[in-house]
Amino acid sequence: MLTMRQLALLLALAFPARAEAIGLGVDVGAGAWVLEGLQADVHLRVEHEFFDMLKVGVRPGLAYLHYEPTPRLAIPLDAFVKLKLAILYVEALGGMYWIPSHVDPVRAHVAGGLGVQIWKFSVGIEVGYLQPSINILGRVGFTFF
Repeated sequence: MLTMRQLALLLALAFPARAEAIGLGVDVGAGAWVLEGLQADVHLRVEHEFFDMLKVGVRPGLAYLHYEPTPRLAIPLDAFVKLKLAILYVEALGGMYWIPSHVDPVRAHVAGGLGVQIWKFSVGIEVGYLQPSINILGRVGFTFF
């Protein structure tokens, strides 16, 4: 008679799970933070693929916020959900920006993106809200694996 442990081992060997890999990529964006000034950023994307068209992950990065009188560096951290249909993608992002040299160092951030992804390259637009106003960015990305 098989014990539960032996049965579990037998099932695991008979029906192995599909290997899941973590995707890694980088994207660069530039545009305007309305009412505040210009913005440029670079993000490292760490994502996990569910099915063939849904990706979920995090996007830490570094941003340059150019507004007068003092330009500032910020550290954005967003979580995202990305849905890919053929070559088009739609994504939703949410998180925060940490601006260490500012009176209000932590700012809320939510955004949506739309673009085209062909092979490992993507080009799109991101429109969102970075407290206290809207930001609109063009975005170019590359996925390593």
